[in-house]
Amino acid sequence: GRFLQRRGEAKRAEQELTWVLEHSTTAHYRVLAHLFLGRMAENRERFRDAAAHYRAALQEQPTCQAARLALSHALLRAGQHREAMETARSTLHAPDEPEALESWLAYRLDAVNEFKRRMRSLTEQVHP
Repeated sequence: GRFLQRRGEAKRAEQELTWVLEHSTTAHYRVLAHLFLGRMAENRERFRDAAAHYRAALQEQPTCQAARLALSHALLRAGQHREAMETARSTLHAPDEPEALESWLAYRLDAVNEFKRRMRSLTEQVHP
């Protein structure tokens, strides 16, 4: 989904990320989908929608400081200054997020491994 969004295919990206939310049984993928959908909503200046995604990510993974910080930003941009400040303060006092880090690394490593696999395949096709 994030890759499609970066390619300018926002509609397809949203569909892919929504599919993850509806079908994935893995919490870290759902957290990442909510984070990416929240960012996409922010880019469209739909700050309340973004905040809803960040809150959903926090429901999945309460120690996810990335979601907490993103939520404070979306709330600030939505004009909810008091709640934004409270959320930002709670980020400073939140426990470490080892599961969130593992989720992000697993996601990134999967992407790297897929990239390497595709590059090997292309190289083999060009230089058999």
